[in-house]
Amino acid sequence: MRYERKWLPTGLSMAEVLVMVRRHPAAFRPAYPERQVNNVYFDTPRLDHYFDHISGNSARVKVRLRWYGEFNAFGASPVLELKFKRGSASWKESFPWRGAPPRVARASGPLGWKESFPWPGARLEEVLSHAHAPHGWQEEIDLPEAVRLRLRSLQPTLANRYHRHYFRSAVGGVRLTVDSNLGFFGVSASNRGLQRLAGDGLTTVLELKYHDSQTAAAAEIASGFPFRVRRCSKYVLGIQHLDSR
Repeated sequence: MRYERKWLPTGLSMAEVLVMVRRHPAAFRPAYPERQVNNVYFDTPRLDHYFDHISGNSARVKVRLRWYGEFNAFGASPVLELKFKRGSASWKESFPWRGAPPRVARASGPLGWKESFPWPGARLEEVLSHAHAPHGWQEEIDLPEAVRLRLRSLQPTLANRYHRHYFRSAVGGVRLTVDSNLGFFGVSASNRGLQRLAGDGLTTVLELKYHDSQTAAAAEIASGFPFRVRRCSKYVLGIQHLDSR
């Protein structure tokens, strides 16, 4: 269980953003080698997950296949992730098909919860196939039956990639990521592949990730950035970017 705060530092270069992070009073230091992150997102044919987000639904779920490194090197330990977010509604009401997540002492904002399942290494082309995805890809993964049934209504809708820097504060161990060089791919139903890359190299996303016990430290860190906290989903950005073309 964790909280998230995000910023979109417009008007600054990536180099300027990194300088700001390194000069922050929280004394952020690299926590992991920087790398490329790749995702394929799954949604219903009506894009219910997308519209849940833009309508501000307090209970949202995002389904994605994630791997690291080269985009075409799909065999690099891909993982299926179900990322849940809940506002004021109870988990039982929001996600009755998943049961309850770990308890937290208090809730000061929307909570996030992620479940991960190793992917057996199918080819990317198979994952993107609209004929293959609704009936085959769930059966190849070791999933709880409730999850498997839920995913049968989903199909691949978008792929993206971006470069990520990882930081951790010297005091409190609060995590911060800086994402840049976003690129988006639409999934083509006609050839069961990817549409031409749509780039969004101007967007940089800062994301603070912290647990309930780190709330006070996170608030102090957030006050040190001259940006407004923003709702920002790379999946939503990608759908909107492709729709605007």
